[in-house]
Amino acid sequence: MQQAPTKPRWQPDLSETTFNGLRALLISSAATLGLIAIFWWLTSLINPEISQFDRAGLAGGFWLRTQLPYLNPIFHLATWIGTLYGLALQTLIVGYWLYRRKPAAWRSRLSLIILALLGAAIWMTLLKQGFARPRPSIFEPAYQISTYSFPSGHAMAAAAWYGSMAIALSYGHTQSRRWGIIIGLAAMAVLIGTSRVVFAVHYPTDISAGWIGGIAWLACLRAVWHGISWQRQRRQSN
Repeated sequence: MQQAPTKPRWQPDLSETTFNGLRALLISSAATLGLIAIFWWLTSLINPEISQFDRAGLAGGFWLRTQLPYLNPIFHLATWIGTLYGLALQTLIVGYWLYRRKPAAWRSRLSLIILALLGAAIWMTLLKQGFARPRPSIFEPAYQISTYSFPSGHAMAAAAWYGSMAIALSYGHTQSRRWGIIIGLAAMAVLIGTSRVVFAVHYPTDISAGWIGGIAWLACLRAVWHGISWQRQRRQSN
């Protein structure tokens, strides 16, 4: 009896895959440039006379700290979580979880998280020294810090780290669960940044620039990643 021909294995459309990779590269690159432009605009707000935006934000943070003191432990915890020590501890926990649950892709996803955190820390240090903005002095800060103010290292590291976490953890989930992960992680980054204004150790523009700078660095990493993937797909299609 003649054996029935086997059904050919499905092969991906490499031309379509290459187009998707190029599109992702262009989107990531455009997002990076746009975020850098917004960050640069925020630097124009740094001047001896404090802007109304910064004054209003610091006043609101001081009101929260003094009128709703039962929220202060939450803000203190958020501030600690946003330190490099806190984020490093979370990286170890997430790395172990990825190793156990995502054995096929844990190295690439953990590498993205680590690069996002290290890059944000380096950029934050360089930018602080470059702009040399003093810490706020309008309201009494919750604690004294000797380093410069702009941009916020907590906000930049949180945006880059939790953004990379959203990318690493959202694969393989339904759309509703993926959005739940993204919103939850974004809320953590917002809480960490807000805590710095509540304790009067940062201007709101420091926080905004930190968030935008962290996301811009992450978008840059994604652009490089998509560029490498696009080149690889082009070689496969030729």
